[in-house]
Amino acid sequence: MLTIILLSVATCLVFLYFKYSNRPKNFPPGPRGFPVVGYLPFFGTNPGESFYKLKEKYGTVVSVQVGREYWVILNGFDTIHNALLKEGEKFSGRPSNYIFEIITKGKGLVGVDYGPAWKTLRKFGNQALKGFGVGKKSMEEHIIEEIPFLLESLTSSGNKTIQV
Repeated sequence: MLTIILLSVATCLVFLYFKYSNRPKNFPPGPRGFPVVGYLPFFGTNPGESFYKLKEKYGTVVSVQVGREYWVILNGFDTIHNALLKEGEKFSGRPSNYIFEIITKGKGLVGVDYGPAWKTLRKFGNQALKGFGVGKKSMEEHIIEEIPFLLESLTSSGNKTIQV
């Protein structure tokens, strides 16, 4: 009786694994991983080498499961060039992270996905930095003017700490 129950539970677990571990539609090919950890144990000490081996088997665009997430790995200069320069808007998003969402409450520039909100925040940030002189020649001139004084104070102090 116990054997039948264990066999039933194992069958249900295998069924659930295959039901929920399917790749999303239109995803590139790639190897299957273990339940929960995915392909992570196969990365080894040098993941780049592992990705290169996957390139030989599956092509320049490969997908692997890492934990509960699916990663798309781009191998090869032409593939990366095409993705980042010619298809930039498709590859400029941010992955969603549950813990990060809790901490930031959906606000801030770092976690915002590419879109109208990101463009607005970026524009505001650039304008604020320009107000402080970032990107202007005058700021560079002030820094170059102050460097000799900084070097003089550092060399005259020897190995002692200084306060500026």
